[in-house]
Amino acid sequence: MDQCRRCIQKYFQSGKKITYKEKQPSVCCKLYAGYRPDYRVGVPKKKQYKLIMNEHGLLEKPEVFKAEVQECDHREFSFDYPLPGYGVAVFTY
Repeated sequence: MDQCRRCIQKYFQSGKKITYKEKQPSVCCKLYAGYRPDYRVGVPKKKQYKLIMNEHGLLEKPEVFKAEVQECDHREFSFDYPLPGYGVAVFTY
């Protein structure tokens, strides 16, 4: 499903690399109050993605999500992430 219809903005850096401890960042921002337990993050590569920050701030220990072959947002790979209302998720890969 296209996440644009769910009032969610996602940003994936491509081209010039923006680094956080030499990792590629990606950001998900939810712009409405409803909780989405079924939210999928469409990603560019089949890799492990580390959640380093959420709406409460930086995490002491990153949470790891593994991408699988499942199309989402016109991307071949994705993973599940339960995104809370007005949630923010910053992943590195």
